[in-house]
Amino acid sequence: MKGSVRANPVFTLTALVSALFMTVALVASFVQVPTARAAGGITTRSAFCQNLGKTYQASSGAQMFCFGSQPNGNGSPGGQSNSVGTNVDAANPHEDVSPAGAQAFGQSETSIAGEGPYVVEGWNDSTGFFSPCPSPMNKEELTGFGFSANGGSSFMDQGGLPNSNCKNTLYEGDPSVETWRPGGTTYFYVSSLFDPISATADQRSHIAMAACKATGSGSSALISCSQPIIIASSSMCPTQSGFIFCGFLDKDFLSIDPARGRLYATFTEFVFNPVTFTQTATVELAVCDIGTPTGGTGPAGGTAGAPVCFNGVLGSQTHPAPPSLVVATPDANGCENEGAYPAVDVKTGDVYVACHRL
Repeated sequence: MKGSVRANPVFTLTALVSALFMTVALVASFVQVPTARAAGGITTRSAFCQNLGKTYQASSGAQMFCFGSQPNGNGSPGGQSNSVGTNVDAANPHEDVSPAGAQAFGQSETSIAGEGPYVVEGWNDSTGFFSPCPSPMNKEELTGFGFSANGGSSFMDQGGLPNSNCKNTLYEGDPSVETWRPGGTTYFYVSSLFDPISATADQRSHIAMAACKATGSGSSALISCSQPIIIASSSMCPTQSGFIFCGFLDKDFLSIDPARGRLYATFTEFVFNPVTFTQTATVELAVCDIGTPTGGTGPAGGTAGAPVCFNGVLGSQTHPAPPSLVVATPDANGCENEGAYPAVDVKTGDVYVACHRL
């Protein structure tokens, strides 16, 4: 099936999404996983973070990845906040305590989605700065979420997204939440930045998500989330003096085509050029097969609970590989492309992407 991707105000492109699905299963076997050399050289983190806030800007999740916790007060508790109208807390301050007893303050960059009585909200969770891997309720993750089974009248703080490989790679915030109900069962998808924290990890930057299934009602309602599912990875990994560093993926947003069982994610890939010492920003679009509207298996083998995504292939500065679909190429005048949002026309399957050019 042929679908269109329209980016405003950048340009329009047409993509054979079904052909893309046909290549998904083949991509993983051709991807070489870059790992870091000994400490002291340029890394994915240092290449991206060195000029963040100076010559380019990025999300709060990127700030957490680069700069860690940022104390900006005396650290004393503010007490229970007064309610505003009928608003309720999705996060529980009593959960924002590390295993060692450190109280963390701060959630940001929230995203929310609902289906019937179920609601999921995600946020950047500062508790992860102070919690070792592994911690109860996955507190070491910097992406937290809450679950409601009564239409948002109350929430249960779920802690962080599950991640059994937290010693090497962590969820780093910037959540986006989407939902659909295939075959009568409700699923939520919570995407996030997902980046390496060890020298032995895959040094590519990622956008990953958890596929979460909601069941039950009332006090017996539960939400169960998967281990990280990679949606997209760095498409560029330059080297300098033998050290490899990869493009940084930032500011993910999701949209679902429920008629065709496709999940789309937009994001910006920042790539540092070690020759020109410049940073470029490309808006890209990834697609995942999340099964059929009746709850069956999709054309690429994906299901609602186990999506199959096109992750791109690894390239270098001299031999770039195609990433996911490119929506906005780097600006010739050095402007920054960031904050892309996808939307789907369910009648035609067309995908529209709007992004900021700063």
